[in-house]
Amino acid sequence: MLYLLAPMHPIFLQIEPGDVVAVQPPQKQPFVGQVLYVDGGACAYHPNYAQVIREEDMAIISINPDWVVDRVPGAGRITA
Repeated sequence: MLYLLAPMHPIFLQIEPGDVVAVQPPQKQPFVGQVLYVDGGACAYHPNYAQVIREEDMAIISINPDWVVDRVPGAGRITA
């Protein structure tokens, strides 16, 4: 029997500004936020820093993209 599986990519590799994400920081309560900024650094394959707006209080939070546990694609860059 042959099973075809879609390639699995970590969620954090797919995040972009405008996406809505579920974030689970270590030893803290999870939250939902919208991605403002993603930085992969020089020559980095995956992001090493991101900023999100936490939905419950509109605080801007710096996160490690590894904390992202789920993603809903957004409409693109956020403009104010």
